[in-house]
Amino acid sequence: MANEDCIDAVNMYTCTCSAGYAGTPCADIDECASTPCMANEDCIDAVNMYTCACSAGYAGTPCAVDCSVTNTCMNGGTCHATGDACICDAGYTGDLCGTGPLQGLSDNETCFRDFYFF
Repeated sequence: MANEDCIDAVNMYTCTCSAGYAGTPCADIDECASTPCMANEDCIDAVNMYTCACSAGYAGTPCAVDCSVTNTCMNGGTCHATGDACICDAGYTGDLCGTGPLQGLSDNETCFRDFYFF
């Protein structure tokens, strides 16, 4: 039958459910039934596996950035509800664009490996 692995023997055969299937007849096991995903994640069931994806409106790893909140991203970043949490403006990095260029240097100074050059 479908979703079974059968072994032929003399005057008989035995069948067991394939990986990811159980019961009689063999049916797909819902791996999402145990709610394995974290907050703000949706579980997507597949045969013998599951994946977690951010729920609509959430982004980041984990899915903790709520893109429906105004000014979620710092320093002019734009919240992106898939993939990276924030798309940062030039010079800024981090999940929320909170890491930016060095502050406090004068126009003729350049910082390089903790040394100042004039």
